[in-house]
Amino acid sequence: MIKAKQLRTYVNRAYKLMKQVYIEQGYFASGSIGMEEIYSIHADKEKAEIIVDELLDSGLVQIRKECHALAFELVAEERLHLIREHNLIEEWQHASLFAVMEDHGEVFSVLREVKERNKKLHTIAS
Repeated sequence: MIKAKQLRTYVNRAYKLMKQVYIEQGYFASGSIGMEEIYSIHADKEKAEIIVDELLDSGLVQIRKECHALAFELVAEERLHLIREHNLIEEWQHASLFAVMEDHGEVFSVLREVKERNKKLHTIAS
C-alpha cells in the first residue's frame, strides 16, 4: 500500500509528466500518455493503477476517447491553460501546421471541448 504522502508525490510526478508531454508534443494525440509512462513513475502495476485512479479522481485528467489503447490526457481546460500559458500555438506551428489549423487540430479541438463543457454546465445550472 502507498502512504498518502508518497501517493501525492507520485500523482504530482505523473501530472507534471503529462503537462510536459503536452507542452512538448500536445499537437500529437493531445499529448496523451499510456500506462507505460505511468509505469515509469511507479513500476508496480497495482500502485500505478492507484496513481491513475487518483489522477482521474482529481478531475484534471481523463481517459482519452476514441483511442485503440488505454491512454490518458489532461482535460480540455487544463490543455487550454497550457496553450495560453506557454504560447503553444506559436510553438506548435513550427512542428505541425495541422495542430493550429482552424476546423481541425488540437487547438480547435480544445476550444470546442471547453465550449461544449461550459454549455453543459450552464444548462445544468439553469
